[in-house]
Amino acid sequence: MGVKITRGHWFDQKNRRIEWARLKSDATRGLILAPPLIGGSFAQQLNLFRWLAGKNLDLISFNYSGHGKSTDKFSLKTSMENTLIMVSEAGKICRNKGVPLFGIAGCYSAIPLIYAAHKLSEPFSRIVLINPLTDLKPFVVIKSFFAYYQKLDLKHTMKKKITESIQKYTEFLFPDIIKDKDSFGVLKRERTHLWDVFLEFFLFTPLKGTILPKTPVLCLYAKKDRVINIYSDQNKQYEGNIRKVCPLSSFKVIDGDHFFQPLSARQDAKKTISIFLST
Repeated sequence: MGVKITRGHWFDQKNRRIEWARLKSDATRGLILAPPLIGGSFAQQLNLFRWLAGKNLDLISFNYSGHGKSTDKFSLKTSMENTLIMVSEAGKICRNKGVPLFGIAGCYSAIPLIYAAHKLSEPFSRIVLINPLTDLKPFVVIKSFFAYYQKLDLKHTMKKKITESIQKYTEFLFPDIIKDKDSFGVLKRERTHLWDVFLEFFLFTPLKGTILPKTPVLCLYAKKDRVINIYSDQNKQYEGNIRKVCPLSSFKVIDGDHFFQPLSARQDAKKTISIFLST
């Protein structure tokens, strides 16, 4: 038995092309859909969760609009629409094969995955969430930025430029992502609906009133995740926010950072995920 990579694209109702790739095994016992991160790609997700292919689980991911060969520009709305199409198509594959559909999503990508699951009447047998967000909470983020801004070294200037400070803050939150003034990861500025994203950050509440009452969810989150710590400095509060949307959630706290470093943290996460997807 082996694993092979297949690639293709699907079109949505607006005729936008969504590029995808799949790790496909000879004897699959299920299909996992893993939405990408903003500024990430399907290659990133397939590489990150490739180890699951060794457990006879197929893995499929895709590129949001504005990323790779997916058409149109990126916005939070288009990421939701892209994910909805992908979950729908992945569900068709699973029904034809007679195997379960699973979902894995981290950070922001948890929002479009949960949104799609709700819209499609809970097609996932199980969902794994990794350091998930369920709300953007813009004013909490702004408060966190200004707290960080006040701590910057201001020796050489009266005040740092806001743009420079934002770049430093972004690097503080996401130190392992390549970024500059024209790009965030693989996402280029010219392929982004910047004004839409700005407005969505303040006005977008896609999970308002959303609940997945039937779907078992495993939520793993890191003790030292700087992103999560913006939203909550108490584990019970964070878990409570997740349970409002996913009431059948169980939790595993990982002793690591946002990217599940060091290696022992990643090994702990892999073991927990394997058990959850096997029961």
